[in-house]
Amino acid sequence: MIQCNDLIRALELHGRGYGDRNSIDRLLRLARRGMEDSRAFAWQRERLGALIAQVEASQRSDVEIEHESFLAQHRMAPIHPGHASNARPR
Repeated sequence: MIQCNDLIRALELHGRGYGDRNSIDRLLRLARRGMEDSRAFAWQRERLGALIAQVEASQRSDVEIEHESFLAQHRMAPIHPGHASNARPR
């Protein structure tokens, strides 16, 4: 098993733009397992949890950016929950 310090460093580097999108899923799985490792110190588990949350939030925002880019390319307006086009007919 990869040591928690190595996982922390890898996630920190990924947050700075190193690595690729293909390897992050595997890295996240390893980090989640590292959080459950009884040999890890509490600060390591906390740091892994924080880094996992950051990476997942970044992935969500990347998907949102790609979606907005797609809409812009196809000249479609995003539909928001409170938008009039979402209103149910009465």
